[in-house]
Amino acid sequence: GRASELNQLNACEISGMGDCISFKLSRPTKTSQSGNPLHSVIFNAFKSSSLCVVECIRSYLEKTSRLRDTANNIDRSWLLLSYVKPHHPITTSFITRWLKPLLQ
Repeated sequence: GRASELNQLNACEISGMGDCISFKLSRPTKTSQSGNPLHSVIFNAFKSSSLCVVECIRSYLEKTSRLRDTANNIDRSWLLLSYVKPHHPITTSFITRWLKPLLQ
C-alpha cells in the first residue's frame, strides 16, 4: 500500500468480517485508472493478538472514540487522527515521515 491509501482509511467506511477488516477507499488513488470502481483495503487477522493488525485497529478505534466528535466542524471520521488537539486527521506527508524510518 501507499501512504496516500493509508490516509484514505475512514472509520465510517469500515467493515468487520470476523477475521478481517475492510475499508472502502473514498477517492481514487494515484495508481487507479479513471472510470474504474474504487477498491478496498483488507487487513487480515494474525494468530498472535500482540501482532494482529485487526486487533490493533479495533483497539485504536476504541481508544480514539472520545476524540471522534464533530466539534469545531472538524471531520474526525478518518482512521488516523493527530494526538495533538484539536485532533485533525493526519496528512499523507505525516504518514510518510513516520513510515520512512521504520522501513529503513
